[in-house]
Amino acid sequence: MKKTLLILMIFISSSLIYSQITLTKTDVTNAYDVGSVLAMRSDTVINQVNIGQLGSTSWDFSNLIAHSTFYDTSVALNATPYANLFPSSNIALHAGILKDTIPANVYQYITLNDTIFALNGIVTATSLLGSSFVVKTTNSPGQVTIQMPLTFGGNWSQNYTTTYVTEINGIPFSTSSVANTSDYQVDAYGSLTLPGGQTFQALRLKQDEKSYDNSSNSYDRTISYLILTKEGFYVSFTAADTLQPNNGSILTTGVTWAGPNVVGVTRDDNKLNNYSFKLSQNYPNPFNPSTVINFEIDKESYVELKVFNVIGKETASLVQERLAPGNYNINFDANNLTAGIYFARLTANGITQTIKMTLLK
Repeated sequence: MKKTLLILMIFISSSLIYSQITLTKTDVTNAYDVGSVLAMRSDTVINQVNIGQLGSTSWDFSNLIAHSTFYDTSVALNATPYANLFPSSNIALHAGILKDTIPANVYQYITLNDTIFALNGIVTATSLLGSSFVVKTTNSPGQVTIQMPLTFGGNWSQNYTTTYVTEINGIPFSTSSVANTSDYQVDAYGSLTLPGGQTFQALRLKQDEKSYDNSSNSYDRTISYLILTKEGFYVSFTAADTLQPNNGSILTTGVTWAGPNVVGVTRDDNKLNNYSFKLSQNYPNPFNPSTVINFEIDKESYVELKVFNVIGKETASLVQERLAPGNYNINFDANNLTAGIYFARLTANGITQTIKMTLLK
């Protein structure tokens, strides 16, 4: 009887750890409500990851280090300048980034309904030496990156064309197009562990894309993976080449992971003009393994908050975006770092402040 009970408990435990999930429109909608912020981080150094096995498996990405970070904010369509180019969209995302060291605004336009999550296009706008530069990327039809309900064993294929138009001061400068054929397969499910130790049930979506560039008369093929959860978190990466296996350790071109934003912003409108440029001491300090860093900016600006070790090597990029005046808090998780002294550096409008932090293990 005891042996039977033990076997039953092991079976139940295994079922919970490797249970299959189904992703629906409701799950995706929750992650993209207006005002929601998606923090996207990239480990640009790592070039080999274990992508798990086909079917029931697990993934551990707790060792990733954020070398760059930016934030996608879900905004009202009518608050964006290019919504008229993508009339079928019902979701718009905005991010402030650095493009070749120049601040730029990026807008993404998406269609979400009961059956698809489709990327209709991306617009990147910047200015340099008094001239405006806009790159308009349009998918026709929209690229269906998720077909819902999404569950293990699901698959679909799509043909679509991507057109790139570059404008300088509102005048078209160059145009090119790429014909794409994408095959998608949900080929694995299991437990996903993220940096910081959070664990969620997830699905692995494999994309095999073949592209023909009309302007250069050239073909390309890429294989990429998206491991996503019902809670709005995901990990994505592209295989270094098409010869990489579909299980175990493979070579990649870096890893990106994202999820609901960890930055909490508090603003007092009555005090808006009284903010100063200030980087406060983290709390707690010393800390293990996480701490909160608080900072203020007195005017809208492009802000960077980075962490360095004692030899000046960057160990984390916490903020890289344009922010409004206000008081900001961000949680710094140093779970993957060794004990020692670290420095947080805040930069905005050519001004820099630094604090010293002590990590205990």
